[in-house]
Amino acid sequence: MVADSAAENYAVVLETGDGTGASLTAVDPAIKLFLADGTNKTFKVDGSDVVKNTDSGEKAIFKATSLYTWDTSNVTAGAIVTYTVDKDGFINNIDLPHIDSATGTAITARGYFDGFEIAKNAVLFTFDGTADKTDESNYGVTTLAKVLDSKEVDANYVVNDARKIDAMLLNGITKVNEVYGVLTDFATTNTTAGYELTMLVNGVEKTYVSKINGSDYGSKEDFSKLYEISFNPAGEVTALNHEDPKFTLDGTVANFPISVNASILKGVVLNGSALTEFTLDSALVVYEWNYTDHVFKVATKRDIAGADLVQLFDLVDSDGVIDTVLVFDTGNSTL
Repeated sequence: MVADSAAENYAVVLETGDGTGASLTAVDPAIKLFLADGTNKTFKVDGSDVVKNTDSGEKAIFKATSLYTWDTSNVTAGAIVTYTVDKDGFINNIDLPHIDSATGTAITARGYFDGFEIAKNAVLFTFDGTADKTDESNYGVTTLAKVLDSKEVDANYVVNDARKIDAMLLNGITKVNEVYGVLTDFATTNTTAGYELTMLVNGVEKTYVSKINGSDYGSKEDFSKLYEISFNPAGEVTALNHEDPKFTLDGTVANFPISVNASILKGVVLNGSALTEFTLDSALVVYEWNYTDHVFKVATKRDIAGADLVQLFDLVDSDGVIDTVLVFDTGNSTL
């Protein structure tokens, strides 16, 4: 365990560079860190000030034979460290706190993990799974509120003297928040994540920072699907998971057009022959495919009636009530 530390003193190691000694022409050892504010920085290290860890159980920072050569068996990419900086910007103390690990463990809704409470001001680093540990673009920072009630979490963490988790490195964590939408556009950006997605979610246009490229899901002509959106703790999109409709209605069956009356929708299930009734949610979301722009537009319940094909989804609570509808109507190709 470590004493309560200033949150800004935690960092994750990216790379190290050895020094060359104490002569006038010497090169100071250096270390590149991913910081608690989400930036990265390379520091020079005053090896003469850094005290070697000699207490029982502590890991060495520098090799026993030198104050200028990193012990890379301990100071590795992805390791959590604490550090302080002197008035000249040199690191004058750096430590490897004791690390506990857990895999497949939940962060509870109340903020507990692996039997410990996560401190409200804990530093939470994120890492994208099995990516390059020396690449700062694979790391991020998040907040406790964003990771509450996460399942199957893998993490390295530090427990302070108050028996609370002070810092965590969350490995490959993904939150699926039951957010559903249709993809309408995408772009490459100069953000760390690299991409941007524009989607309709609950009938409202949203723009998300994304780790995935929308082109991976086809051209705009292929955007005729509904997705569950997965986010990492930083709020970046990490995956779009295609949702299959619960029912598909065929509006071209002779004498059985799709109809809507108050909260009841009637239609013939694809490859069926009889009318079936479905209850519509009072907060129904409807999207209609625009055959000109090859994209979904927000529609209304009135647009369902008489359509060629209608896909029905029960996404909320799986209660048997239809809450989302995708409408395809070649007869209305100019929305």
